[in-house]
Amino acid sequence: MPRAPRRYRAGELACAALIALAGCRGLGLARIERRSTWPRETASVESAGPFRVPGGADGAVLYWEGGPDGVDAPIVRIRLNGCPLLALVDTGAMTTLMDASAARRCGVAALAVTDAVGTNAVAIGRGQGLGATFEAELGLARELRLGGIVITNVPVWVTAAGENPAYWAGGRARRAEIILGMDVIGVLRRMEWDGAAGAIRFGSAVRPVRYPAREVAVTWAGGLPLVRIRLDGRELPALLDTGAEFAVYVPGPLSREAGLPPPEGRAVLAHGVGGRVVAQPGGEARLTVDGADWGRVRVWIGATGQGHAHLPFALVGRGAFGERRFVLDVESGRIGLF
Repeated sequence: MPRAPRRYRAGELACAALIALAGCRGLGLARIERRSTWPRETASVESAGPFRVPGGADGAVLYWEGGPDGVDAPIVRIRLNGCPLLALVDTGAMTTLMDASAARRCGVAALAVTDAVGTNAVAIGRGQGLGATFEAELGLARELRLGGIVITNVPVWVTAAGENPAYWAGGRARRAEIILGMDVIGVLRRMEWDGAAGAIRFGSAVRPVRYPAREVAVTWAGGLPLVRIRLDGRELPALLDTGAEFAVYVPGPLSREAGLPPPEGRAVLAHGVGGRVVAQPGGEARLTVDGADWGRVRVWIGATGQGHAHLPFALVGRGAFGERRFVLDVESGRIGLF
């Protein structure tokens, strides 16, 4: 028999966003305010109902639109409260984040909480993007549609960062209006990256993992799935980050700890949510992901800045995926590598 969908109360998701994510550069509670910066209706935690996938279609295949200038990026078409949006599917994001202009257009409600004097207020979270912190307000979308899949009562973080495109989605994926993070991917349970087809599959549309594919266990860091990689034989923890355009990014302290060669060449600025960070090319290295050989890839070493420069794990991005396929099974805590 098919298993019943996991159900979450909106309040539980709010707590996860406000508390559990703070340790891994996620959104942690910064303060409570009695006003909101984008005008719209307000929904309470108590009236929101469960964050869940109702009965009906439980699988979807979404072909990505790409970024500007034909850049391959997992930007797909979705509907939020019936409003069409371009969304970046990002396994490197703990929570779902959208810009304020899109929130206004789609009628996203502020999710009210209770402050010390019992007055409805708005939660302000502080998150860590690539190179700088940013602030966002906790909101609630009545409905999210991914193909035939419908998810109701979805907590989203709304940031004014989208008013400045250079401050929003990373790299050349800036045309995205919303970033779908691991909170949504986790509710859908399974996700397949299909690089050859240029598609993301969710739920029952994910194809089985069969030999000669290898299944590897993941460890979780604040809701993000980590695997073990080797760069020219040097082992590192790493996140398979569908939101990252580069091949491999290694924070400077982690690079030195692993004994990687020092960076070479001129430093460049990498842009992302919240700001930018300086990175230097570290040359090429042979990448193996839990024993699977992914060939030689370009490595970038974090040089300065906050945030990702001090992550305790590396990031493996789309530059390394190529046309490969992998399946993330959130329930079993395993990734199938092809």
